[in-house]
Amino acid sequence: MPVRSFNSVVLKWPKREDVLAAARSWARGLRADSAVEAVYCVGSCPRGDYGVGSDAGLLLVLSDSDLTQVERYVRSARMHFRFLMILGF
Repeated sequence: MPVRSFNSVVLKWPKREDVLAAARSWARGLRADSAVEAVYCVGSCPRGDYGVGSDAGLLLVLSDSDLTQVERYVRSARMHFRFLMILGF
């Protein structure tokens, strides 16, 4: 008889619909930033040919930025963390 250990790890992936809803919510929050012209969700998740562990690629189009490439990267990492918090991770 199989027995499950209580200290074993179980990975649970969010549903596609939950990921896309979180992406929409996150994108709406970006409207306050006047430099953000558009947000696109790209890749296998929005296309519908995703698999377990697939991510949702988000592309931000900026009208202008005074930030260096490194500063933009750090800012995007912070945005990614907020997106994960919306998903409940």
